[in-house]
Amino acid sequence: MDAEREAVWRNRVLETHLHHTREKIALLSALGQHFGPEVPEVVARTASARAFVEWRAIGEAQADRSAENLVRLLWEPLREKGFVFETTSAPDGLRIHCSRCPIAELAHAIGDRVWLFHLACGIDEAIAEGFNPGLRLRRTRTLMEGHACCDHVYFISRECS
Repeated sequence: MDAEREAVWRNRVLETHLHHTREKIALLSALGQHFGPEVPEVVARTASARAFVEWRAIGEAQADRSAENLVRLLWEPLREKGFVFETTSAPDGLRIHCSRCPIAELAHAIGDRVWLFHLACGIDEAIAEGFNPGLRLRRTRTLMEGHACCDHVYFISRECS
């Protein structure tokens, strides 16, 4: 496929993804309006359960279930998708300082941070625990919520060490 055709194809895929994301948000919003505040909780639990199962399978296939390997598998591929982050080892765990997230940018652009938070950011703890039952995530800020960065810290639970 030549470069021009590939660019057209990628643009169509992105347009389709944006359309489906907007449609999903509209449907979730309608469900929330009709059925009330339990809907975001159900969405969060469902998305987290799916992520847990997916990352448990990925973790079980790995000889190395460390935070560093999770970052290699989960985060490193995101760089080519426009995510900007730095990783540092610290006494309290493996820290990620994320200063650019295309998902948060999309949420801000389409005016909906709530649902994309549940579908994207809200599954992060389940991903960590699915990948390694002893691995935990602590985060106090997200770009999705309007902060200047996301501050992830992956660590092994004291109960599991």
